[in-house]
Amino acid sequence: MAHLQETEAPGPKKMKLSQDHPEYEVVDSEYRQEDNWTPLHEAADRVDIPKLKYLLNLGKFDVNAVTKETNMTALHFAVQAWHTPDNRGRQPEAVKLLLENGAAVDPHDYVGKTPLHMSVQTDSLDVTRMLIERGANVNVGSQIASRDIVLLRAEV
Repeated sequence: MAHLQETEAPGPKKMKLSQDHPEYEVVDSEYRQEDNWTPLHEAADRVDIPKLKYLLNLGKFDVNAVTKETNMTALHFAVQAWHTPDNRGRQPEAVKLLLENGAAVDPHDYVGKTPLHMSVQTDSLDVTRMLIERGANVNVGSQIASRDIVLLRAEV
């Protein structure tokens, strides 16, 4: 288990990992950036698997916390990370980690898109299958993605 040490910093308490992961700087579980971003959102967006595992193992962050402007969860960010070529190989693992740690499979963002919509739109077949196997609703539409598009692309 990593040992945490408080650092002297104004604002929220910041903690640095000392032995196991000295490269990580983790803030307390109450920390939120302006848009309600948590360290978990950031790790999912960057598809930083070691950091994601560490934060999930801490068990102090709400895996279903949503950002204020976009209403996106860490799962949304992990799924949409497919558009970055460097993330493609790590993306299914990040999605699996989040789902195994209680991420809701069907949260809606500000336009009604679910992680399934995003995985279908980015042709991320492994993630699409994983979400459907976990019970993602294939009959859901959004303001910009129709239910029929999700069904057609998910069948391919």
